[in-house]
Formats: sequence, C-alpha cells, structure tokens
Amino acid sequence: MSVVRIGVALALTLLAWVGVLVTVPSMWLSRNVVDESGYVSLARSAGADDHVRAAMTGDLTGITLGLAARQNVSVPAPLVRQAVAVYTRSDRFPDDFAAANRAGHRWLFTDKVSGREVDGEWVIDVAPMLRSLDLRLIPIAVPDTVQIRIGDEYRAVSPGYLHERGQWVTRISWIALAVSIVAGIGVVVLVRARLLALAALGCAVLLDAGILWVAARAGKNIATDHVDNGLPGVQATVRAAIEVIYQSVMTSVAITAIVGAVIALACGGAHLYSSRDSS
Repeated sequence: MSVVRIGVALALTLLAWVGVLVTVPSMWLSRNVVDESGYVSLARSAGADDHVRAAMTGDLTGITLGLAARQNVSVPAPLVRQAVAVYTRSDRFPDDFAAANRAGHRWLFTDKVSGREVDGEWVIDVAPMLRSLDLRLIPIAVPDTVQIRIGDEYRAVSPGYLHERGQWVTRISWIALAVSIVAGIGVVVLVRARLLALAALGCAVLLDAGILWVAARAGKNIATDHVDNGLPGVQATVRAAIEVIYQSVMTSVAITAIVGAVIALACGGAHLYSSRDSS
C-alpha cells in the first residue's frame, strides 16, 4: 500500500471520527430539542418521572400559596400541598407538563409571539396546571394566566431566538452523518485489510462515545449551575428535568459505545481469525 493511500486512509479515518463526534449530539438535539414533537415527547417522559412530579409538587405549592396571599385568602399550606400532590401524581399531569413545555418551545423556536408573553419576555404559564387542581377546599380564583418570568440572565432571549439556530443544528446533523458514512466507506475501499479498517473505525466510534460522555457530564453540571439564577420559582422542577434529559443523552451515548464496541470486536476478531488461517 502506497504512502499516499495510507495518508488518505488516515485522513478519512480522522474525518469519520470527527463526523460521528458531531453526528451523535446534533442528531439528538435535532430529534429531541429542535423538533417540537420530539421535545414534547421528552417533556412528557420527564413529567412521568417521580422526581419531576415531586419537584413540581413543591413548586406548584409555592405558586399556589403566593396566589392565595395576593388574593388575601388564608389557606393551610399542608392542604395546598396535598391537593397539588394528588394532581402531580395523576395521569393528567405528564400531558399538562408537556403542554407547558410545548408553549415554551414554540416561543423559542418560532418567529411568532402568541400574545401571552409579558413585553415579549420568556415566561412559563402554569395557569392550566393550577386549574387542574381540586380547588373545592382552596377558595382561590385562578387568573387566565399565571406567568413565571425567566430571570434577568435570559432577558436578551427574544421570540424565535433559536429558530435559525435550530435549523442549522438539523442541517449540521445530516451533513455530519453523510460525511461519516462517505469517509468510512472511503477508508474501507482504500485499505486492503478491510476488517482491520472497520475495527479501527469501531474504536474511533468508541472513543467518540467516551468524549460525549465527558461532555454530557459537563453540560449537566453547567445547566444545573445556571438554574437557580435563571428560573426563579421552578428551580426544583428544572433540576429534576435536567436529570431526565441527561439520562436520555446518556442512552444515546451508550448506544454509540455499544455500536463502536461491537464493530471493533467483531471486525478485529474476524481479522485476527483470517490472519491466523492465512498463516
């Protein structure tokens, strides 16, 4: 094999490695964040998580008590918490949680403002959730909207802020996937020891999974650090939701690692077996 072919093969291997490294997170983002249906599905899964339910119980209890105080209504906190807990444990809660997230997604990823935002700010409307509570023992009136403003850190975020960025994420994911496939095929075509080349590509994918694992851990820590300042009033819920999202990301990373390991072991083993037979 000539030096030129070896150099091209190494370059293509590196390109395939980088391509996979970009493809996995960008595909996950495109499917679970940029795409509205995928995002709502992820939010619904988060709403069914026990930790999210428990966190939302605390957050909604505080919001309800604050609303009662503004209406000069005296109501025992344990009674409110019990009513909220019954709701968050119900089958209806995941759908309501997903609906609230759908509204937030549309605000960020479309160019249109629904008219329910305050001065164009990013807000969360929990009124539909409060109306789902059993208010027979809690004599308060739920307004049309009960909006939680996002903190000062996000005041620069405007409606449709992620619209163009989301489109670029989707484009990049497909470009990276195509580059990975073409580069991988190129390596197999150029290298005579094709099983060994495939094993090397499998090792590259396995290395990608390790890098993505570290990146996911770091991203989770960064997101958690920003929650308290950025999302007043629903910190506990967002923290619990971050954990659900993190587990979803780690599932994709685990699948990537398994695919890489299977390719590396199978092709590497087949190469060794064929080499032993030929000798």
